Amino acid sequence: MSDIVPFKETIVPLERSDDPRSKDLSKRIEEIRLDPEKEAEIAAKAGGKIIRDKVLGAFVIGQVAQAVLTWNENVDKEIKSAKREILLGAYLDKSDQNEAAIDQLKRFITDPRGNTLFNKLIRILDDNPPDPELTAHLSSALKHMSETAFERLFEEHKYALSQIEQLTPQSLTLLSDHGDWPPMRLTGALSTSGASVKSDWLQDFCDAYASSKGVSDRALTNRLHHSLVDLFNKRFITAKLLGSVENRKASCVLTQVGLSIVAYLDPGYRSARSP
Repeated sequence: MSDIVPFKETIVPLERSDDPRSKDLSKRIEEIRLDPEKEAEIAAKAGGKIIRDKVLGAFVIGQVAQAVLTWNENVDKEIKSAKREILLGAYLDKSDQNEAAIDQLKRFITDPRGNTLFNKLIRILDDNPPDPELTAHLSSALKHMSETAFERLFEEHKYALSQIEQLTPQSLTLLSDHGDWPPMRLTGALSTSGASVKSDWLQDFCDAYASSKGVSDRALTNRLHHSLVDLFNKRFITAKLLGSVENRKASCVLTQVGLSIVAYLDPGYRSARSP
């Protein structure tokens, strides 16, 4: 769907000085004033310290706090609403037939099990800052779940969402790109157990993957390495030898846990592959 509005155009950064919401907050705070008698009363007490009541509303500090909290709540609602609209727009954009996709979504969210899964997915969306990568992955997960026999696969879908929730958008993107993972040459001391590589191979794969993508920026490669460490520590990936130990070649492959969620991230993937 070509009319999906990009994140940068949908959600205005809160720190922008020309944001009307920011101006609205400033105006509210500027309008908060104490009458002279109340100011004198407060100054006479506790060396001028402002005392707040239980409902944050009696004195200036309470009124300012309440204005900030109200403003923040409204902005939070706007951001959540925008993120959900973009998610559903991305979901429909993945379908060639929007009417069929809408019917699938209606069936999904009106079923008790489907509704539970949908709300779990929305919570993941709400608990993270606006991120186009995360939105793309969650829309793929929504499409995958709504197209399957979700009533029968409820526990499987729930497990997959719990695994997705653990990962950063960058780690999810790396997993979804598993079909393009290049082989690597192992450097340094090498330890194996059968075909499994037991020595540290993450930097070797990070270098090979970055090279295959034409990435040389140090900050980007550092983030890539961090995502690989995250995936390895959470047992989503491992390494297998390619040929003999003497060749010192290996590949990064998905574990069973990794295999269990890539179908939710990659619409073209089916679970026939294995490490």
